[in-house]
Parts: sequence; C-alpha cells; structure tokens
Amino acid sequence: MAAASEKIQAISRLAFPITLQDLQHYLGLTGWMRDYVPYYAQIMKLLQLRKTEMLQGLAKSGTSGKQRKQAARSTRLVEPTDKERAFFNCLQGILSKGGFLHYFNSNRHLYINLDYSKRGVGVIVYHVKGDPDPEKATDICKTDI
Repeated sequence: MAAASEKIQAISRLAFPITLQDLQHYLGLTGWMRDYVPYYAQIMKLLQLRKTEMLQGLAKSGTSGKQRKQAARSTRLVEPTDKERAFFNCLQGILSKGGFLHYFNSNRHLYINLDYSKRGVGVIVYHVKGDPDPEKATDICKTDI
C-alpha cells in the first residue's frame, strides 16, 4: 500500500506536460490509475485528442520509427487551452486525494471479512449477489460475489 500511495503522490505533483513524449508518458501513467478516478475518460478526453492530433501530424510529415520517437521528444505542446489545463488540474486534484471507486448499495447486506496476523491486517468488504441469509453467509462461494 505504501508503494501505491507514493506513486499517487508522485503523479499528483507532476507539472503540465511540455512535449508530446511527456504527454504520452503522463497519459500512460494516469491510465494505470484510471480505475481509481471517476470519469477518467471524460476528464482526459481533450488531452487524448491533443496527443492523437500531434501523432497524426508526425505520421503525415513522413517520420517513422526512431525518427518519430525523436520528434516526439522534441515536439513541444502548443500553449494548452484553459479547458485542457482545467481538466489536468482536476485529475491532479483527484489523484492527490487518493482513494478507490466503490459502488455501495444500501439496499443490500454489506459483508466484511477480516484476516490478521503478526505482520498485518487484511480486509475485504463486499456485497453478495442475491443477499443470502446472514447466518448462511459463511457458506458463500467465490462465484456468488
């Protein structure tokens, strides 16, 4: 958990990308965290479009392979629009808070399994399909979750 927390903090301190390669790296890095960010695709849409347009421009200019990679390193982003910067700052704010997406349903039973040892504690929180009787909850198969 500490490693993930450190990664999230490192990502949340990044500055707005300067080159096409920086943008590609940023999108790849934050894409790894997309399961933890609500509406990730909508937030990053403008930056994805910017990246795609720039890559298409390189392809049309006839650069390929190593040349394209070198061009991506040196191709600077045109001044970002206010919307692009706002969405970037929005994502940075979400990542700086950490957390996980969850879909809690207050109409269903919530189960918590604890496992602890001398080294640490593990917790699993889940709903069960069909909400069986809590007395029988210990007999639940993994396929029911």
